[in-house]
Order: sequence, then C-alpha cells, then structure tokens
Amino acid sequence: MRTFRTRPVRISQRSVVIAIECVESHRYRSSNGCRFSAFVEPVALVVCSPETVRALDMQGNPVDVDALRRDVPALDAEIDTYDQSFDLAR
Repeated sequence: MRTFRTRPVRISQRSVVIAIECVESHRYRSSNGCRFSAFVEPVALVVCSPETVRALDMQGNPVDVDALRRDVPALDAEIDTYDQSFDLAR
C-alpha cells in the first residue's frame, strides 16, 4: 500500500517548510507466518510564506503545487492552517 503524508519540518513567523513523504508498506504471507515491511521516502518540500507557496522535489527542481495538492489531500489542510496563522500575525 502506498500513501502520502505531510509533516511540518520548520515553522517560523515568516515561513513554514512542509515535507511530503511517501509511505509504502507490504505484507507477505509465508509458511512461517506473516511478514510486514515498510519504508518512508521523502518526495518534496513545500515552502509556505505570506506571499507564496512553492514546492521543490528532492533534487531541488520546482514542482507544480497544484499537482501536489491533487496527489496529497492532506496538503491543502496543512497549507490552510499556516495561511490563517500568517493572516493573524499581520
């Protein structure tokens, strides 16, 4: 099973950096029972500031924020949380 999750990694009054991570898990059945494996892989970083929202892949190349929002539903809520915080700080 493959899912995406968000995790804020840096929060300041001026900006927020959100990590997008891919979590993949596998379950195996064998004659000895069941086995489980999982890994987490970084996919992109999203930088939110009062002026803009930008995304970079792990090689530093720009990524379409709208495409990330479609692929990672939790990203909208995460960005909205910080947009409201920036509005309150002004």
